Amino acid sequence: MADHLAIPPASMTAPGPADDLPAESCVGLEWPKLFRNGFVIPHWIGRSNEFWYARQLSSGVEYRVVNAATGVARPAFQASELIAALVKAGAAEAEARDARVEDLSLTPSPFSARVTAGQESYDCAGEPMTCRRGVDPARGASPAPNGLLAVLTRGGNLWLRDLWTGHETPLTRDGQPDAGYGVYADTYQTRFIPRSQEALSVPLRAYWAPDSRHVIVSFVDQRGVKPYPYVEYAPRDGDLRPRAYAPRIPLLGEPPATFALFVFDVVTGAAQRLEFPYEQLLPLHTDWLPIDSVWWTSDSQRLFAFAHAVNMSGAYLFEVDPSSGKTKVVIEEHDVPWAHLNSSAYNTPNVRLVENGRQVIWFSERDGWGHLYLYDTASGTLQHQITRGAWLVRDIISVDEARRVIYFTASGREAGNPYDRYLYRVNFDGSELKLLTPEPADHLLTGPDNAVTLDGISGYQAISPDGQYVVYNTSPLGRGGAAVIRTTDGVFIAEFETVDASDLYAQGYQDPEEFVVKAADGVTPLWGVLYKPIHLNPEWRYPVMDAQYASFLVSTAPRNLLEAVKGAALIPPRPAALANCGFAVVSLDARGTANRSREFNRAGYQRLDTMNLEDHIAAIRQLAQRFPWMDTERVGIYGASFGGYTVLRAMLRFPDFFKAGVAGVFAADWQTLYPTYEYLQYEGEPRYGENAGERSPAGERPAHWAHLSSSALVKNLKGRLMLVIAGLDEAVLPGGEMQFVVSLMRANKDFDLIFLPQADHRSGCDLYVGRRIVKFFQTHLGAPVK
Repeated sequence: MADHLAIPPASMTAPGPADDLPAESCVGLEWPKLFRNGFVIPHWIGRSNEFWYARQLSSGVEYRVVNAATGVARPAFQASELIAALVKAGAAEAEARDARVEDLSLTPSPFSARVTAGQESYDCAGEPMTCRRGVDPARGASPAPNGLLAVLTRGGNLWLRDLWTGHETPLTRDGQPDAGYGVYADTYQTRFIPRSQEALSVPLRAYWAPDSRHVIVSFVDQRGVKPYPYVEYAPRDGDLRPRAYAPRIPLLGEPPATFALFVFDVVTGAAQRLEFPYEQLLPLHTDWLPIDSVWWTSDSQRLFAFAHAVNMSGAYLFEVDPSSGKTKVVIEEHDVPWAHLNSSAYNTPNVRLVENGRQVIWFSERDGWGHLYLYDTASGTLQHQITRGAWLVRDIISVDEARRVIYFTASGREAGNPYDRYLYRVNFDGSELKLLTPEPADHLLTGPDNAVTLDGISGYQAISPDGQYVVYNTSPLGRGGAAVIRTTDGVFIAEFETVDASDLYAQGYQDPEEFVVKAADGVTPLWGVLYKPIHLNPEWRYPVMDAQYASFLVSTAPRNLLEAVKGAALIPPRPAALANCGFAVVSLDARGTANRSREFNRAGYQRLDTMNLEDHIAAIRQLAQRFPWMDTERVGIYGASFGGYTVLRAMLRFPDFFKAGVAGVFAADWQTLYPTYEYLQYEGEPRYGENAGERSPAGERPAHWAHLSSSALVKNLKGRLMLVIAGLDEAVLPGGEMQFVVSLMRANKDFDLIFLPQADHRSGCDLYVGRRIVKFFQTHLGAPVK
């Protein structure tokens, strides 16, 4: 029997969907899978101007090869042949159907491909197609550029593997699991529970020199970090006994793991510690390391490294002599509250070494907007500003050193939505800035060092190996969208693929409408989208939902179809599905969020108390003036992670406006988390006792952070609150969430709680949670009424 939601009687509701709706109609969990070819990834074949891509069909996947010079496409092979060949080679049929082509070559003719099915790799080729299980001698290790050697970590020590013979020899003997070379701090990427043993053998960071003789490897010491206990009450492998874990996680005011880099000579075994000013750099954090990137010069004699200062208060470019370990600062930039080198904190820093380290392209917001600058590394002096104007550089896509040209995305320079990304080209000297993608839409592409988090899509090379062509995706907010080829002079070649969203719209999906309103200051324009209820009757009144991830790290209001379907709340239900069940859903980027001017982003400085929710309230009220069917007396809010914290601030700081809220995997009190730079930047480093940076009593809390405690505000709760806690969450620690639960109980406040014993920060019982959230809002905000 299908799972159904309780819908109020038809006499109470506006004309619209049937009263008895299946859960998926209101949750929309599978909706992102219902449109095809929304983000086409080109994989260039060798140094040629041909690429292959996976074309999504209703029946499965078709692999096609495209000539970038003409746009002509042809099938590479039949997916059915690949599945049959993989099964014959020993793969399970389900794994074969979900197989991923990792690499494809047209030589020898007709093709050869490396394919991953399940946990195994296969080499496939020929007509008829045959596959054999591949043997990767570098598996579980970091290979050298010459393909002859690799380094791996075992028991905290570094080992060298000969990839021809498989023979392994130790490079170090003084390491141990919690203080070793290439070991992973338990907090890194919040994946301790569980982390694959094979992944652990690949050193946390390994930077090989071009000569394949020298390699830089990290050293992490977390022996001084206290364990943080977890209990997996219902183990996922079916074990009847609960399982305990104790990752080492520092809380605020406790010392984190230490980090250093060593350079090894793999011929002599000699090691040299690189003498960075580690105490001045960002501590080891979930996805950030004290040393962010390292580049060797072509002669393997020098290297450069990029790093953020402690609490993100600055950024450095270092030059390093690997023979002595000595470092010197080439560029140093500081800003308040941070010195990000990208408009979004989650994207790769816009720093590129060029001319074999003689120059560096550097991102800065020093003139009020994020732009590119060119420095001379020998003197550390600024040569000139490359881009300028009241618009924002987003990501460096590629650098053509021979032509001295930079390809980058930017937003705010063209008419329309200031968040839409376009591709541009500019010379190193700032001349001949040229728009390459003129279609009015958001343009999706990213460089080889960047990652796009669109349902697991990883980074790719948009520019052809010879620099003549670019492949990108146009993605409007609604219908349309295509994969396009142009020359790097902007000449249109072909539209070789189009988005197929027919199944999505057949399920009742409706495009949201873009809006522009004024912030609470009455001046600043804000952009967002409104998902209108399906079968809208303007004579009725509809409850309103704020679907948000309010964070100064990113902007999240949808700009394209992929984002519109997924939604900004990072937790089910999907906003469009919720609109289909009688809600008006708003998604907004308020002041203090990213991807606008420096002033706009810094409007969140020291505003963690309210997260600029004043702007959300102002926006909803303005929209209600335009659309009187929006009922501002019945407003709910939901979100997860940083958005979960925002829900608590909404319900406790603005209890007369927000009547119901769902906070998923939420931070309640910052001081119950491990130290991350996000809030240290905003509220200043916490001080204890006589201005000490480390707390001594176990329960001591920084007095100047008291206003950020949601536990201290539970007395203000008036509306209905639901909390979703993941029992194995390593990003938002369950102990802090449970302390907030205790505060609610002590204040005798009613609330709903969903505890997910097998879930981590990124996964859970999504359909169950989404269905419960929909029912919660239907119960406490009600149905559309006349």
